[in-house]
Amino acid sequence: MRYLLALGLLLLLGSGCSKSAPWQGFYYLEDNVSIRYVSQPLDTLVACKQWAKDVAENKPDTSGKDHFECARDCIRLKTGQYQCDNNGEFKGSFEAE
Repeated sequence: MRYLLALGLLLLLGSGCSKSAPWQGFYYLEDNVSIRYVSQPLDTLVACKQWAKDVAENKPDTSGKDHFECARDCIRLKTGQYQCDNNGEFKGSFEAE
């Protein structure tokens, strides 16, 4: 009986480990390669895309094409750059009007 309880507890605790890593959004102004805006960790790709849309609608006007990336499991390095497991799984852009 104790064996079954211990096995059940391990399965329950182990199921929390399968949660996917949070998303992080990166927004670049025009064709610049320097990141201008970085999101807080976000739960879903949809939330990351919405964050990028909100940045595009609320940032100072620029001419050209802005780009954004949504990536998972990102850490900020001592250099200030970000390292992500999937290196920008989703990329998109917004045309300035």
